[in-house]
Amino acid sequence: MTIQRRARITTAVLILFVVGTVAVLFWNSSQVGEGIKTIDTTSRAVDSASMMRVLMIDYLADGDARTLREWEMHRETLGRILNEMTSGSTDEALLADLKGDYQTVSALADKVVRLLSVRDAADRFQASDAKGMIDKLMLLKLEQLVDAAHHLSKATQSLTLGRRYFVQQIIIAVGVLVSLSSSLMST
Repeated sequence: MTIQRRARITTAVLILFVVGTVAVLFWNSSQVGEGIKTIDTTSRAVDSASMMRVLMIDYLADGDARTLREWEMHRETLGRILNEMTSGSTDEALLADLKGDYQTVSALADKVVRLLSVRDAADRFQASDAKGMIDKLMLLKLEQLVDAAHHLSKATQSLTLGRRYFVQQIIIAVGVLVSLSSSLMST
C-alpha cells in the first residue's frame, strides 16, 4: 500500500470518526436534555407529594378548610405531573406504583373530609373509630406516595446519568479503535 493511499484511508477514518462522534454527541445531548426535563418533573412530583403529606397532617390535626384547599391544589398539581409523564422516559413499574398510590390517596381524602365534616353528635361518635383508622391509613398511603415519587426521581436520575456514561464509553472505545487502526495503517 502506498503512502498516499494510507494517508487517504487514515484521513477518511478520522473524518468518519469525527462525524460519528458529533452525531453521537448530538443524540446524547437530546437524550440527556429529555432526561433533565424528566428529572425536573419527578422532582416536582416529590415536592407535591411531600407537601400533600405535610398538609394532610395539619388538616387531620385541626380540620382547617384553608389547609384542605392547599392540599387539593397540590393533589391537582401532582395529578397533572403524572399525566405529563411519558412511560418511555421513566421506569414503568415505579411510575405505575406512583400513579396507584396517587389514586389511593385521592380516594382516601374524600373519606377523611367526610368524616371530619360530621356534625351530628351520634354520627360523630360512630365515625370516631373509623376516622382513627382512616387517618392512619391516609398517613401511611401518603408516606408511600412520597416514597414512590422519590424512588421514581432517583431512578430517572440514574437512567439519565447511565445514558451519558454509556455514550462516553462508546466514544472512548471508538477513539481507541481509530487510533489503533491509524497506527496499524501507518506501519
